[in-house]
Amino acid sequence: MKTEILNSQNEEDFEKAVSILKNGGILAFPTETVFGIGADMNNESAVRRIYEIKERNFSKPLSLHVASLDVAKPYIKNVPDDAYILEKNYLPGPLMMIFDKTDLVPNYVTANLHKVGIRVPSNDIFQEIANRFDGIIVATSANKSGAFPASSLEQVLKSLDGSIEAVFDNDSVITGLASTVLDLTTRPYRVIRSGFITGEDISELLEKQVLLSDDGDISGTIKQLSKLNIIVVEGTRDNVLNKIKELYEKYSKEHEDKVGVLLADGSEEKTGILKHTKFLGSVNELDHMVESFFACVRAFENEKMDIVIVEGISREDRGWAVMDRICSYASEVISV
Repeated sequence: MKTEILNSQNEEDFEKAVSILKNGGILAFPTETVFGIGADMNNESAVRRIYEIKERNFSKPLSLHVASLDVAKPYIKNVPDDAYILEKNYLPGPLMMIFDKTDLVPNYVTANLHKVGIRVPSNDIFQEIANRFDGIIVATSANKSGAFPASSLEQVLKSLDGSIEAVFDNDSVITGLASTVLDLTTRPYRVIRSGFITGEDISELLEKQVLLSDDGDISGTIKQLSKLNIIVVEGTRDNVLNKIKELYEKYSKEHEDKVGVLLADGSEEKTGILKHTKFLGSVNELDHMVESFFACVRAFENEKMDIVIVEGISREDRGWAVMDRICSYASEVISV
């Protein structure tokens, strides 16, 4: 099977996308964070294909991707008033809220859990698909489990070409920074995964305590699909950069110069110009730093590096979400 590329400027291609979903196919589409792959919630064989295509453990649930929270109402229950405050401020956008599910959500979607995640992407292409499709799309990120998420059409095709029916092109900016996942079934509410919207943002908006959790952590899973040893160094800036120089000198000798370094803009003034250095970008542009991380690591893979040493940034404000994302792919995190 050859994966078809759909044109977001072509009206007929949206109808084709809806037809694919109705007939049990798998469709890849952009969101404001990364590309996703989705299927019709009520087609069990199509949903199971998502797991098989991604090589995803069946114990991990999928989420419902909808055009608005209102569409999701028949599928969720015990919805707190706070959900509508969050909807007003953040949706559509990079926030997934977890609710108790109704019996209308099949157990094969939620891995037999009584909860379900609801995501309302703001991307215009997704919104158009969801509004035309008369069912519910269940989805997850468009990549093999444990691999870097896809933030471009080319990355989707590199990973999934031939295993899905179609993928939409995309002209919108995709950050690579994951959506925030907030569990509204617990008291206090719990941030399962940090993203563009921080726990502090949510706590301030709702005027109540919100806990942070590492339940969504996937540390080390990238090692299943990559030979890269990713080491993140975090702490005070001078200590971090001194440690990076130390590690670079050590590992360059041990690995015959197959060591890459990832620094924030300007840090080379402290470390000096180390061979195989790439840059994450400015700490003042955190929204683009995660995507820079993915792009640079992919480049290091192509250059046959063994080790990549990454400069950690401050975890203040949205820096927490950036570090949470980067560290989830690290084989080692060193605090100095």
